[in-house]
Amino acid sequence: MTQPSKNSVQDQVERWGAEARKLADSGREVAALEIYQRAADALPGAPWLQHRTAELARKLRQNDVAISYFRRAAVAFVSAGFERRAIPPLTAAWTLARAGLPSTGAVLPRVAEELAELLRGLGLATDASVTIEYTEDALRRVGLPYSAPQSSLRASGILGPTTDAERSTGTK
Repeated sequence: MTQPSKNSVQDQVERWGAEARKLADSGREVAALEIYQRAADALPGAPWLQHRTAELARKLRQNDVAISYFRRAAVAFVSAGFERRAIPPLTAAWTLARAGLPSTGAVLPRVAEELAELLRGLGLATDASVTIEYTEDALRRVGLPYSAPQSSLRASGILGPTTDAERSTGTK
C-alpha cells in the first residue's frame, strides 16, 4: 500500500471511529458496532480498535462477533510486539466461548490453544496447562470431545483464525 493510500485509510478509520463513538454515546450502540466493525476490518493491525469493537459486541451480547474481534485484537497486539497485552483479549474470547457452550464447541478448542500457546511463549506454562484442563473439562461437561486443533503456529506464537478454506482442507 502506498503512503498516500495508507494515510487515507487511516483518516477514514479515524472518521469512522469518531462517528461510532458519537453513536455509542447517544445510545445507538448497534449502529456504532457496525461502524466499528467496518473500521476494524479496514485496519486489522490496530489492536485497540479490534479490542474496542469486541467490547461493544460483548456488551450487545453478540458473543460470536466479540470472540472474533478479541482474537483479532490479540493477533494485532502480538504483531505490534506487545505479547503480554494479547492475554486479556484472548482470555475474554476464551471465557465467552466457554460460557457459550455447547454452541461454541468448535471455536473453544482453537481459542484455548491460542491462549495456551501465548501463555507458554511468555513463560506461563502452568497457566497454559490450566487453560487446557479447564477447556477439556468444560467440553466434557456438555458432552463434546476435546481435540487439539491440527494447525501450525504463526511466528507470533499464537494461532491465527482459521479460514473456511483451511477448515475444509484441514490445513493452516
